[in-house]
Amino acid sequence: KDLADKLEISQQVIEHFANGTPKESDLTQQIQKLEDELAKHKYDADNMSGLKAKTDAAVSDLQATVERLEKDRNVQRSKLVEQEQMLTESFNVITALEKKLDQMSEEKDK
Repeated sequence: KDLADKLEISQQVIEHFANGTPKESDLTQQIQKLEDELAKHKYDADNMSGLKAKTDAAVSDLQATVERLEKDRNVQRSKLVEQEQMLTESFNVITALEKKLDQMSEEKDK
Protein backbone atom coordinates (compact mmCIF):
# COMPACT_ATOMS: atom_id res chain seq x y z
CA LYS A 1 0.00 0.00 0.00
CA ASP A 2 2.85 2.39 0.85
CA LEU A 3 4.31 1.64 -2.56
CA ALA A 4 1.01 2.55 -4.23
CA ASP A 5 0.86 5.81 -2.25
CA LYS A 6 4.44 6.67 -3.22
CA LEU A 7 3.69 5.84 -6.84
CA GLU A 8 0.61 8.11 -6.75
CA ILE A 9 2.60 10.97 -5.24
CA SER A 10 5.37 10.49 -7.79
CA GLN A 11 2.81 10.54 -10.60
CA GLN A 12 1.37 13.82 -9.26
CA VAL A 13 4.85 15.37 -9.06
CA ILE A 14 5.63 14.31 -12.62
CA GLU A 15 2.30 15.77 -13.88
CA HIS A 16 2.94 18.97 -11.94
CA PHE A 17 6.32 19.54 -13.56
CA ALA A 18 5.09 18.34 -16.95
CA ASN A 19 2.44 21.09 -16.86
CA GLY A 20 5.09 23.60 -15.86
CA THR A 21 5.65 25.09 -12.47
CA PRO A 22 3.42 28.00 -11.55
CA LYS A 23 4.99 31.41 -11.82
CA GLU A 24 5.63 33.37 -8.66
CA SER A 25 3.33 36.15 -9.87
CA ASP A 26 0.51 33.62 -10.36
CA LEU A 27 1.04 32.33 -6.83
CA THR A 28 1.12 35.90 -5.50
CA GLN A 29 -2.17 36.63 -7.26
CA GLN A 30 -3.75 33.47 -5.84
CA ILE A 31 -2.52 34.35 -2.36
CA GLN A 32 -3.91 37.90 -2.73
CA LYS A 33 -7.27 36.54 -3.88
CA LEU A 34 -7.42 34.22 -0.88
CA GLU A 35 -6.43 37.02 1.50
CA ASP A 36 -9.09 39.31 -0.02
CA GLU A 37 -11.70 36.57 0.34
CA LEU A 38 -10.65 35.97 3.93
CA ALA A 39 -10.89 39.70 4.70
CA LYS A 40 -14.38 39.78 3.14
CA HIS A 41 -15.49 36.81 5.26
CA LYS A 42 -14.11 38.48 8.39
CA TYR A 43 -15.93 41.71 7.47
CA ASP A 44 -19.17 39.78 6.88
CA ALA A 45 -18.73 37.96 10.19
CA ASP A 46 -18.20 41.27 12.01
CA ASN A 47 -21.31 42.72 10.37
CA MET A 48 -23.30 39.62 11.29
CA SER A 49 -22.28 39.86 14.92
CA GLY A 50 -23.24 43.54 14.88
CA LEU A 51 -26.60 42.68 13.33
CA LYS A 52 -27.11 39.95 15.91
CA ALA A 53 -26.46 42.40 18.73
CA LYS A 54 -28.92 44.89 17.20
CA THR A 55 -31.49 42.15 16.67
CA ASP A 56 -31.10 40.92 20.25
CA ALA A 57 -31.55 44.48 21.53
CA ALA A 58 -34.66 44.95 19.37
CA VAL A 59 -36.13 41.66 20.59
CA SER A 60 -35.45 42.69 24.18
CA ASP A 61 -37.16 46.06 23.60
CA LEU A 62 -40.15 44.34 22.03
CA GLN A 63 -40.44 41.92 24.94
CA ALA A 64 -40.38 44.83 27.39
CA THR A 65 -43.06 46.62 25.34
CA VAL A 66 -45.24 43.49 25.28
CA GLU A 67 -44.92 43.13 29.06
CA ARG A 68 -45.82 46.80 29.58
CA LEU A 69 -48.83 46.50 27.26
CA GLU A 70 -50.01 43.36 29.07
CA LYS A 71 -49.80 45.21 32.40
CA ASP A 72 -51.72 48.16 30.91
CA ARG A 73 -54.35 45.78 29.54
CA ASN A 74 -54.75 44.12 32.95
CA VAL A 75 -55.14 47.53 34.63
CA GLN A 76 -57.78 48.49 32.04
CA ARG A 77 -59.62 45.20 32.62
CA SER A 78 -59.64 45.83 36.36
CA LYS A 79 -61.03 49.32 35.81
CA LEU A 80 -63.72 47.96 33.48
CA VAL A 81 -64.72 45.33 36.04
CA GLU A 82 -64.99 48.05 38.70
CA GLN A 83 -67.08 50.24 36.38
CA GLU A 84 -69.33 47.31 35.51
CA GLN A 85 -69.88 46.62 39.22
CA MET A 86 -70.70 50.30 39.87
CA LEU A 87 -73.14 50.33 36.93
CA THR A 88 -74.81 47.15 38.19
CA GLU A 89 -75.14 48.64 41.66
CA SER A 90 -76.54 51.88 40.21
CA PHE A 91 -79.01 49.92 38.09
CA ASN A 92 -80.12 47.96 41.15
CA VAL A 93 -80.58 51.18 43.13
CA ILE A 94 -82.55 52.78 40.27
CA THR A 95 -84.71 49.65 39.92
CA ALA A 96 -85.39 49.67 43.67
CA LEU A 97 -86.29 53.38 43.55
CA GLU A 98 -88.66 52.79 40.61
CA LYS A 99 -90.41 50.03 42.54
CA LYS A 100 -90.66 52.28 45.58
CA LEU A 101 -92.11 55.11 43.44
CA ASP A 102 -94.61 52.71 41.87
CA GLN A 103 -95.66 51.55 45.34
CA MET A 104 -96.00 55.12 46.56
CA SER A 105 -98.00 56.04 43.44
CA GLU A 106 -100.31 53.05 43.94
CA GLU A 107 -100.84 53.93 47.61
CA LYS A 108 -101.60 57.52 46.68
CA ASP A 109 -104.13 56.40 44.06
CA LYS A 110 -105.97 54.26 46.64
